[in-house]
Amino acid sequence: MKQTQSIGPPQMNRWIRGLTIIFFILLYCALGRGVVCAAVPTVVLGARIIDGTGNAAIENAAFVFEGERIVNVGPKDRTRYPSDATIIHAEGQTIIPGLISAHSHLGLVDGASVSAANYNRANVMRQLQQYESYGVTSVMALGLNDILFYTLRDEQRQGHLSGADMFGA
Repeated sequence: MKQTQSIGPPQMNRWIRGLTIIFFILLYCALGRGVVCAAVPTVVLGARIIDGTGNAAIENAAFVFEGERIVNVGPKDRTRYPSDATIIHAEGQTIIPGLISAHSHLGLVDGASVSAANYNRANVMRQLQQYESYGVTSVMALGLNDILFYTLRDEQRQGHLSGADMFGA
């Protein structure tokens, strides 16, 4: 039986996060992070898709994925997908590739304070999760990359931590 979901203005933030999570699941599966990726067909319908190649956006698109694989992307009226797929209606939304922050001072800012004293596990993790919630999938950390940075990065690569992926200078 086909499942259908619809989103409107009050649910928009939740569904933006949901669409972001879909991309993170696909990314983690593709990178072999150990996330279980069931091959359940899912289709996101009606969104605008910007693929990051410089091509024109696909308006009223269909984005089809099964488990860790993107199966099909294109205009909704010309894109095939399985009849038993779970459908997510995303009219009025835009889907983009994950963003990259190429110049970040990870862990230095805490509220209005900018200081090396802010560089601790809780603050770095909070910031990585905040980046992820904004659609930033990768963060280049510049400066203060001490043992904490490498410890967190290794934990993240082992699949133990969430948040944007960390890269160091």
